[in-house]
Amino acid sequence: MPPKLHGIHHVTALAKDPSRNIRFYRDVLGMRFIKNTINFDDPGTYHFYFADRVGTPGSVFTTFPHPHAGLGRKGAGEVSTTKLAIPEGSVGYWKARLAEHGIKDIRETGGGDRPTTIEFEDHDSMALALVERPDTQAPLAFDFWEDGPVSREHAIRRIDGVRLRVRDTAPSRELLTDAMGFAVESEGDGRLSLTLGEGGSSQRLELVADPDAPRARMGAGSIHHVAWRVADDADHLAMQRRLMDAGVGVTEVKERFYFRSIYFREPGGVIFEIATDGPGFTVDEDEASLGTSLRLPPMYEGNRKNIEQALPEVKA
Repeated sequence: MPPKLHGIHHVTALAKDPSRNIRFYRDVLGMRFIKNTINFDDPGTYHFYFADRVGTPGSVFTTFPHPHAGLGRKGAGEVSTTKLAIPEGSVGYWKARLAEHGIKDIRETGGGDRPTTIEFEDHDSMALALVERPDTQAPLAFDFWEDGPVSREHAIRRIDGVRLRVRDTAPSRELLTDAMGFAVESEGDGRLSLTLGEGGSSQRLELVADPDAPRARMGAGSIHHVAWRVADDADHLAMQRRLMDAGVGVTEVKERFYFRSIYFREPGGVIFEIATDGPGFTVDEDEASLGTSLRLPPMYEGNRKNIEQALPEVKA
């Protein structure tokens, strides 16, 4: 059997203020802060993970916050919007909640055969969308964070999908459908919607053609990469070989302690990661303690004192 992608594992963004970053995603959006660690490739930078109660793959949004990060420039070759799934009937609640927390320019879209959606930007001008979806449509379990600030009836379920802005959708479409297992759901007006599996939440990707857009420049407010899920190491290695056979310049397998990863750029310029579902986020702290202390991978533990001194103070 060919290797199979099951949907989004996580999305990772660049950010500026670590304290403000935690307060927004935990206290405003109501996602649990499940892991406080470092960027394994840049140990002077935090890596924060926000998710449901246990970090179910597909519910995870992560950030690399650094106070000295410059702002990114929007353009082609980037994830232009990250969409988060919320229960049907929740848009009114979220419009009021976001406004209460000072979020401006909240735009409601949808209607008819399109789900009701609100779009807005976070504190780093990163585009987010909350999309109403029926829970019966979801291919993933949702593990509600009982101690969070948002009730179960309105809580963010998972990442719904991502929107990519590219200059030409054709090369991206070819890789996505031929090597990665996506199917075209709809197309028209320069937009191409693709899905994996049943096409539920975490299995959606939208390509938007913008041939005249400047090339995006990464910085605070940019999505660094999108990670797609495979079930285990065997499928991970099989997908790596499949991408290599398709002529993609994919990395060696990298140990990320909570999962294993390979990376590559899709033809439109967006960095993709493929990550294993396991071993998961409780390998170094129990479920009740998730996110409560700085966790370092074994290769950095011996340098903990210097790393802690170099990292910016967090007040959240």
